[in-house]
Amino acid sequence: LISVYGGYFGAGAGVIYLSMMLLCTSESLWSASVLKSFLLGIANLVAAVGFAAFGPVHWGAALALGAGAFVCGWCGPPVVKVIPPSVLRVAIGIAGLGLAVYLAR
Repeated sequence: LISVYGGYFGAGAGVIYLSMMLLCTSESLWSASVLKSFLLGIANLVAAVGFAAFGPVHWGAALALGAGAFVCGWCGPPVVKVIPPSVLRVAIGIAGLGLAVYLAR
């Protein structure tokens, strides 16, 4: 369900995935973050193929978003590995709440 939500809408899906993995598994924050990135990447790829096949796409914007996702997916896990888990948990919580407030406006 999170993948469907993430593929269609995307906002906050990473925070939802991360929280669910940390609640339902015994994985470390780093392992859960890597798995989250992989699963959201697959969800976004499937959604991109579906949108490209069934609707109009602004290919310039899609290319820019794809490049950003690739770069952040490549750089994110090594950065997460260096940050202490307690600091990362607080930062993820604050970012999730900030996103919720922003989207609620």
